[in-house]
Amino acid sequence: MTTGNATSWQTFLTRFPISHVITDWVLGTQNTKETPHLRKVNSPKKVRPSFSPPDTRILSTLEKCSEESIVADEYDAAVPVGGDHPPAHVDLYTNTTPLIGLPIFVPVDGVMIRFGPYVAARRAAVTYCLSVGISPDTLPSSYVKVDKNKARTIARLYDELQPTPHDKLTQASYRALAEETLAQWQIIKATGLRVEYNPTIRGEPDPYSNPRRLILDVKQNNHLFITATRSAYGNISFELDPLNPLLDEVCDERICGEVPLVNDILRIVHDYFGHTREGLGFRSEGEYNAWRGHLAMYSPLARRAMTMEMWVQNCWINYGPFGESNWSASMEETKFPQQKLALLPEWVSEDLMPVEVVDEQK
Repeated sequence: MTTGNATSWQTFLTRFPISHVITDWVLGTQNTKETPHLRKVNSPKKVRPSFSPPDTRILSTLEKCSEESIVADEYDAAVPVGGDHPPAHVDLYTNTTPLIGLPIFVPVDGVMIRFGPYVAARRAAVTYCLSVGISPDTLPSSYVKVDKNKARTIARLYDELQPTPHDKLTQASYRALAEETLAQWQIIKATGLRVEYNPTIRGEPDPYSNPRRLILDVKQNNHLFITATRSAYGNISFELDPLNPLLDEVCDERICGEVPLVNDILRIVHDYFGHTREGLGFRSEGEYNAWRGHLAMYSPLARRAMTMEMWVQNCWINYGPFGESNWSASMEETKFPQQKLALLPEWVSEDLMPVEVVDEQK
């Protein structure tokens, strides 16, 4: 069995003051007469954030964000704010405005449901970004269409890609992804999110038969089901791989009494910061925007590996050799790509346009 690096994420927390933020969340005072984290403000542009640990006297806990964020769905409603010292280091960047161009009303089991930002997740994302020196202004503010030509090119490149598990850059990027994901998980844990493995592993019905129910579960219940990596790893049988940092065990965590893998934590973090934070769906376009929004929370090194896991494989599923059949296939019928520990060119993780695609579009 591969054992997780028990000190890797702790080392990361030492390098960046995230631990101070978590402590302040837990110890911060809660004024029940105000909801500063729902304050509707315009995010300033080109302002470098201050990275000093937040003052515990003015930073309120996220304990009640799950309930209070329902108010944030009323985008035009005034949100009461009080107090002489609002936590501007976080709330300066926190608002209730949905992504520009976001499909707001989406049918869920025959009922039209309005989706949009989940303020508790937005606030947690901003707090994490400020704590590691990432400007929250880099978080996308628009919903973007998928460039299908570019997606097909990415799918072809992945199909041709040879694994490079011993490559130093590949290992460094995946190790950075693992460490930064575990650090983001510490921020999410402070919100009180409860996580369980999907009961389908026991042969029970899928509570997320419509994937949008995942978002509703988090917003309404502060609860999330995830599919265990050990039970679902593409179209191949799962095996621990000592060369893959995402398959390390996180020995100090438990989900349903079991030791999770880093990849399990990545699924939690991506569902929370990628999909739930902005109300993004799980088809190709939603996955693309979830990747873009979550990508901004990682370092340039980690983005290379994060892109492989959260967008490149999705390109293969939807725009690769089985793309046409996958669009109408059930989960059981969907063809998944081979898991590869490798990196694609940097233009992919930077979401740029390769020359060959530009030529195709002329």
